[in-house]
Amino acid sequence: GQGKRAMLSLTTGGPETMYDGFGLNPAMDTLTGVLNHGIFWFNGYQPLPPFVAYSPAHLDNTQRQALLDTYEARLRAWETTEPITML
Repeated sequence: GQGKRAMLSLTTGGPETMYDGFGLNPAMDTLTGVLNHGIFWFNGYQPLPPFVAYSPAHLDNTQRQALLDTYEARLRAWETTEPITML
């Protein structure tokens, strides 16, 4: 894994506000941080900022296409995206 990059890509069943750390779920940074550190960084990968699609089942076609376009742009920027700094 040395020098390789990795990026979490995930969907949620709820809106972004459910993952702000003040409600039912922990903050998304807390959830993804454990994986970025414990799986990616620990094994020699440079973790990239995660891509999170919040509640995609509730999007209309226009919103869904915008989300897919954003995801495509993130994947295309794979080599130039600044990795997350891990201590």
